[in-house]
Amino acid sequence: MTELLQKSVRLGKIGSVASSNSMPAASAGLKTMNKHFTFVSCLSCAIVISACATSGTGRESSAHAIRAECDRIYADPRIDPIRDKIQLPISYEAPQSIDMLANRARATDAERPAIKALAESMQKCQHVVESERGPSPAYRVKSETRALESLVELYEGSTTYGQFARDILYIGERDKIARETLDEEIQARERWRALDEYGN
Repeated sequence: MTELLQKSVRLGKIGSVASSNSMPAASAGLKTMNKHFTFVSCLSCAIVISACATSGTGRESSAHAIRAECDRIYADPRIDPIRDKIQLPISYEAPQSIDMLANRARATDAERPAIKALAESMQKCQHVVESERGPSPAYRVKSETRALESLVELYEGSTTYGQFARDILYIGERDKIARETLDEEIQARERWRALDEYGN
């Protein structure tokens, strides 16, 4: 975690992606952590939207509105230099194209501002999602942390666009397993609760 925070600090040197609504930190260390966790939380956008679409007919209208607003946010022209290199919005469920998986190029100096702009768009979209759906579950935050580390490595030039795409696929598979495990635990709890109520 210390290494990840250090990477996040390096990414933050060219401009803060911290939320304007974040509470003031009591020290420089807390400010750095606030920036880190804001950046982590913004990566949940695409997954939360996907979950909204399957959570029931009563939420479909809201999910459609969220998706439309986030599409508008992701239309930021500053992201254009990397639009053909990263699948947008970042999603743990959508497949990656062969071209993206095979891309051995690293981010150039001209593309790094686009990666930063992508982070800012994720942040804005996440604010839209949270206003409707609230914070992500714990297992999803863990996935977002892994995705953040991979995005920072891409920004720094220590990994390729193709490796980033593969990382997202791997994170997505782990996220799916965690989600299914949580669903099974909830269903098991409900069964035991029903049996308990029946026995009483």
